[in-house]
Amino acid sequence: MVFDLHYEGRNQMTLCFDMAFDMAFDMAAGSVVGHQHLRKGQNNQDAFAYCQQDQGAIAIVCDGCSSAASSEVGAQLGARLVL
Repeated sequence: MVFDLHYEGRNQMTLCFDMAFDMAFDMAAGSVVGHQHLRKGQNNQDAFAYCQQDQGAIAIVCDGCSSAASSEVGAQLGARLVL
């Protein structure tokens, strides 16, 4: 089983990327801090999680609300709790 949840800190401008390989199909996910967020000093407020097993796969994508405080925490919790 593959499970990964990524968090990018407030001052990090990095690409968050992960892949899982299976005989049937490949899964990939990524998140990049947008230029408006960087300009305003905001962090990456997106989160994802996925699980892949022989029987199938599930992916969760959470888009944080940039106008709300700590929206990155809500997105991370949402992805983690749903999976």
